Formats: sequence, C-alpha cells, structure tokens
Amino acid sequence: MIRILLYYNFAALVALGLLFSLPSLTSGAPQSETSTSPVRQAQPKSTDRNHQSPSAAAEDQADELAAVIAPHRSAEISAEARGVIESFHPKEGDFVEKDRVVVVISSERHVLALQRAKNALKAAEADLKRAKQETQLKEQLLAEKATTVAEALKGKAEEELAEYRLEEAKTGLTLARMDVESCQVKAPFSGHIAVRLKEPFEAVDYFQKLFVLVDTSKVYAIAGVSESALPDFTRNRRVAFVTSPGKERRFAGVVERVGKLFDPKSGTKKVYVLIDNPDGQLEVGMTGYLELAK
Repeated sequence: MIRILLYYNFAALVALGLLFSLPSLTSGAPQSETSTSPVRQAQPKSTDRNHQSPSAAAEDQADELAAVIAPHRSAEISAEARGVIESFHPKEGDFVEKDRVVVVISSERHVLALQRAKNALKAAEADLKRAKQETQLKEQLLAEKATTVAEALKGKAEEELAEYRLEEAKTGLTLARMDVESCQVKAPFSGHIAVRLKEPFEAVDYFQKLFVLVDTSKVYAIAGVSESALPDFTRNRRVAFVTSPGKERRFAGVVERVGKLFDPKSGTKKVYVLIDNPDGQLEVGMTGYLELAK
C-alpha cells in the first residue's frame, strides 16, 4: 500500500515538471496567419448611376436592355405534293423574289391523276343527266298510273346519289389540279434562303419541310425589358439599336409591339423594335442593346 502511494506521488511530480517546462500559449507560441491578418470586406458596387462613370453606366444599360436581331418575317416552306425533287437551284444565302419557283417536284404522276379526275367528272355528269331523265320518265308514268310510287321515289333517290357523285368528282378534280400546281414550289415573299432541308433527287411527302425563307428587309431588335422600364417603351416610341461595344453603330427604329407575358425567370417582357434594313447591315443573330431616343 505504501509502494502504491509513492508511485502516484512520483507520477504527479513528473507531470507538474513537464507542465512548467512548456512554452507559454499566449506569449511564446506563434499564431496562425489567418487568425491575425485583418479581414478585408469587398466594397459594394455603387448602384447610383449619378456617381458612375459614363462607360460604367453604358455597360449597365447594355446589360439591362440587351437585344438580338430577328427577321421581320420567316417561314418554313413545306411540300404540298408528293414526289421526287427534280431541281432546287437556289443555295443557302441566295435572295429570291416573291413567286419565284424555288423547288420543282416530279409531276408526271400528278398529271395522269388530273386526267383521270377529268374523266371521272365527265362520267359523273353523264350519270346525273341519265338519272334526271329516268326520274322525269317515272314521274310521267306515275301520273298516268303506269308505275308505282315506290318506283318513282327510287328514281328520285338515284338522281340525288348521282348529284353527290358529281360533287365528289368536282372535288377530286380540284385536288388533282392543286397537286399539279404544287409541284412548283414558289417563294411566298421575297427573302433569303436561310436553310435548305432537302436536295435534288430526294423523295418528299405531303407537308415535309423543304427550306426556310427569311425576310430581312426589315428586322426586329428584341429585348427583355423590366416592369419598371416598360412605361418608356410605348407603341411607336423611337428607339435605337446599338451594336456591341467596340463596334458601336446606331440604327433607328420604333416600338412595334410589346409581349403580353412576363418571363418568370427574368421578370421581363419582350419588346419588339422594328427597324428598316434595306442594305442588310443588320443580320439575324447580331447582338447589342436598345437606347431610347432623346
């Protein structure tokens, strides 16, 4: 028992000696760099445009009213006849006038179908003529009590069926003519071939897309405008489209319309500024920003 007490006393003396021999945690130990260096706080960017430099204000305006150029009119032109493409001469980027033939689809089958429709119409006209004569004859016989009422009614029903067949034949002839005419695909308005979706010798079916036509004689500068700025963009308000910084050019236009729905992500409405573009200086996809005319 005495040995155990001596052992614990000796261990306590050793621990106290080690404790006093350690360097001071507050005066001698080096502290970490992160704990002693002052914390630098980022200075908030001023939102007051009166205190911004002109270049900074222009950049903010460009960010808020960023716009992109879109065509005044565009259309995906589809085939209205079935067949094989015989010719498709205009290339992508070529300008075509309104009503110019752009694509020619093989028409031989459609010409034969048109002739068959014409023959069917003649036959339907002959059937109706005969049915009317039979109806008149049966009505005369009925007046002379030489036939029954049932026979007279049957003759009248056959005449009505002949009239329906004649109308169907007329419709078939109209459709056949449309197929023949549709073998020549024309440009619905003047513009540039933006995309060719088919090539010569390819087969096409009804309503398959052939090419994309865009009209850039006028263009839209489309921008998302916040609710607070929308009162400045009333209809017919003069607005300029300014190209990207570094190559700044201004193109005058007017607000043609404002979208009806807000974008839930950006909280903006689309504003459409119509700009005359006779020389084609503004191309689809160009970016810039809108600037209110003074």
